Amino acid sequence: MSPGFEAAGFDIAASTEYDAIHSPVHHVNFPYSATICNDISAVSTGDIYDGLHESCFSGTVDVVVCGPPCQGFSYSGIGWCLSTTE
Repeated sequence: MSPGFEAAGFDIAASTEYDAIHSPVHHVNFPYSATICNDISAVSTGDIYDGLHESCFSGTVDVVVCGPPCQGFSYSGIGWCLSTTE
């Protein structure tokens, strides 16, 4: 989702990623954003504010988006490790 919003002209200020392997990958792709490695249900607004502060974000938050995990990497359902062509 982040690449699409960035392509639409938005800055990615913060993100959450549950998986400890994929969280650093997201941070490499979006080095100026705060990447919080945790289950979104366990992330508090304070965690997000702290992440924004640590990443030196100084703008205003215009949009908050969330969605299901990437289907090819999701642990839920039967889609685990689908190739990107499926």
